[in-house]
Amino acid sequence: MSTNEKIKRQGGFTGFLIAACTALAVLVVLLTWQNLSLKADLAEAAAGPREEALQSGDAFGSLVLMNESGDATPYVFGGDGQRTLLLVFTQDCPACQKTLPLWNGMLAEAAPPDVRVVGLQLDGDSGPGSWPALTFEVYGVDYAGSESLNKIPYIPATLLLDGNGVVERAWYGMLTDETEQELRRSLAEG
Repeated sequence: MSTNEKIKRQGGFTGFLIAACTALAVLVVLLTWQNLSLKADLAEAAAGPREEALQSGDAFGSLVLMNESGDATPYVFGGDGQRTLLLVFTQDCPACQKTLPLWNGMLAEAAPPDVRVVGLQLDGDSGPGSWPALTFEVYGVDYAGSESLNKIPYIPATLLLDGNGVVERAWYGMLTDETEQELRRSLAEG
C-alpha cells in the first residue's frame, strides 16, 4: 500500500470521526436543554398547584359532556345536593394510566352511595368508551371553553365537589398512599 493510499484512508476516517463528534456534541446540547426544561417542570409541580388552579371553595362551572355515542349534554355540577367526585384524565398520559387502576379499585371497594362519580376524558380524538372495565361513568368533554377545566394545572386530577358544585378538595397528579387516604376520608365524611 502506497503512502498516498494510507493518507487517503486515514483522511476518510478522520472526517468520519469529526462528523461523529460534531453529531454527539449537538446531541449533548439538546439533551442538556431538555434536562433543564424537565427540571423546571418538576420544580413547578413540586411547588404545588398554581394560584389560578381550582382550589377548595372555588365553584365548578358547567360542562358539555359527550357520551359514547357522541351525544352532547350540558351538565351543571351541584344544585341537587349530591356530592360529585370528578376524575379528570387523558388516554395518553402515563400518570393517568397508573392512576386509573387506583381510582377504579378504590371505587369498586367503597364508593359512597351519596357521591356521584364522573370521569372526564380530555382526549379530543378518542372516545369515552376506550377505557375497559371502569367502575365509573366516563364522558368526553370539550374543555377549550371551560374556565373550570382550564384551571386544572395538570392531570390526572381528582376533584371532590359539594352538593352545590363547589370544590371541597382537589388532588393534582398521581395519588400517593397519603393522598389516597385523604380522598377516602373525604369521601367517608360526607
